[in-house]
Amino acid sequence: MDDCLIDENFFFYSSVYLTGHSGKASTAVPLRTWEPQGVATFADAGTVYPSDNVLFGNTACSIQNAVRDDGTNLQVLGQTFTVSEPVSLSALTLQAFTNFSIGSSDAAELYLWIGQYESGAPADDPYRTRLYQEIDMRGVSCTAGNYYTIDFEDTVLTSGTYAFQLKWKEQATGNLCYWMRSDGDGAYAGGDLIHLQTTAGASINWPFAATETAGDDLVFALHGTIDHFGGWTTENGLDRIPEEDGRLSTVGPFKRVQKNNVFYNKWASTEWTVVDGVIASSSAVNSRLGEGPIAICIDLTDLPETDHAQLSLSFDYTTADSAEKLYAHLWGCVDLDPSENPEIMHLGGNSGSAWTAVSSDQMEVYNLGRPDGVFTGNAGTGSDAAVPGLTGSVGAQAYSNTFDLSTFTTAPDAVTDYDYIVLGFAREVGGTTSPSVSITNIRLSIEGGPTLHEFPLSQVDPTTPEGDPDGDGRSNLYEYGIGGDPNKKSNVGAQPVLDMSGASGEFCYPRRRDAVARKLTYQVVGASDLTTPDWSTDGISETGTAVIDDDFEEVVNSVPTGASSGFFRVEIELAE
Repeated sequence: MDDCLIDENFFFYSSVYLTGHSGKASTAVPLRTWEPQGVATFADAGTVYPSDNVLFGNTACSIQNAVRDDGTNLQVLGQTFTVSEPVSLSALTLQAFTNFSIGSSDAAELYLWIGQYESGAPADDPYRTRLYQEIDMRGVSCTAGNYYTIDFEDTVLTSGTYAFQLKWKEQATGNLCYWMRSDGDGAYAGGDLIHLQTTAGASINWPFAATETAGDDLVFALHGTIDHFGGWTTENGLDRIPEEDGRLSTVGPFKRVQKNNVFYNKWASTEWTVVDGVIASSSAVNSRLGEGPIAICIDLTDLPETDHAQLSLSFDYTTADSAEKLYAHLWGCVDLDPSENPEIMHLGGNSGSAWTAVSSDQMEVYNLGRPDGVFTGNAGTGSDAAVPGLTGSVGAQAYSNTFDLSTFTTAPDAVTDYDYIVLGFAREVGGTTSPSVSITNIRLSIEGGPTLHEFPLSQVDPTTPEGDPDGDGRSNLYEYGIGGDPNKKSNVGAQPVLDMSGASGEFCYPRRRDAVARKLTYQVVGASDLTTPDWSTDGISETGTAVIDDDFEEVVNSVPTGASSGFFRVEIELAE
């Protein structure tokens, strides 16, 4: 491919500016953190198979399998299933084979995984995981023959083959449960039982790989709905569920910042809160409990390479004690090992500090608020932060500054030369009497370029066509138009492809085969630059289509190869 870049994701309905990165996107592999993301609930559903909203299931039974990690042996268990049209899963029901009681240790947690599974193993796809949650089983007793339902976060699955899997958090006395299954006469045709047993104390890959036992099924029910939703989606016959924006009131308690973080993260015991788009803390404890940072990782790997060197940070904040200090850390990260998802910023600091945690062979980390990106002293001290202690006033205040990277000589001197930016806020409350801080309207942007991070996002209803509930920068309408999932940042659908290798360029994108019936229009436009783009259809024409599947077709467009057009996008509109 030549020097032309592709603005793959820009679309008409969104105010968010996005571009495709032709250089880095091919090597940067997003990874998911391997800690459960949320808590599912466990409840007795009685003696009758719960038939409400069952999408997939089996009732034939005659024998049992176990999920076990009690020191006798290690057993993990699951079931494969097939999705033929988009669904939203909400719960899993299993049937107890015998009476059993779970221990009371902190290890008495079941881990539930749902994800893509094919040919006897989890799919070789960085986005294979669709759900990973923990289930508190401490002190639970189950009765033989009764059904038990696990309610988890609503999860949208598109067409494909999947599995759910269960394992214990770790070995502990009492970590043993028995679940009913068939013995060769399973009634579910879309999948089969998967089970793995090994010696106590052994380690297994998770999610695990195991050959399906043909004809065997767990007694199970996966509950949910065919993926339709009210409001504008029903009016227009669309098939995705736009939800409320969970980032406005969610904080991740994972003690660290990693490449794939969606939420602001904090050390679990610190007293930061995130409520209705406001980050706040009123703790007066002069340790990490009251001062440890809260931070987020911002992914730049999809940006086109430019020479823009000015990075602007602004936010509104309030303080209640003039002696309190507020710090902001701004780090630029160059990813040296895209296959890893290391801890970048450690969130257990105090006195305004936020410590670097990643090894130099995995990632280069630079201090974007200091000359040449160099850390002074221990990397991450409060006094060396990009914003080194806002103090001396109380009430509503505002901060705004532009950091110029163009003078850097040993650190990258353009914003898009970095793969990730970590933005973190920390406090210092020593010597205060009634400290309290709140932060909102955070905006990080490239001067003359796109907005990289905005919290809270522009006040757009996340359930409208313009909404973006998963924060991936693609509107509900755009994701519907190309087959993405508006609730899963990891599922953005099939992206357009630009090929400039021939005498004329080709821009290909997926289009709904029934777009006309659904009142959707798609249009490819081009521009010579992204600073003040003049988008036009000049020289662009549709040259052919090819069927992808029942829902989508590939549309091929001829695009000019001259200097006047270096960027292209597909615009999607929904007629009133």
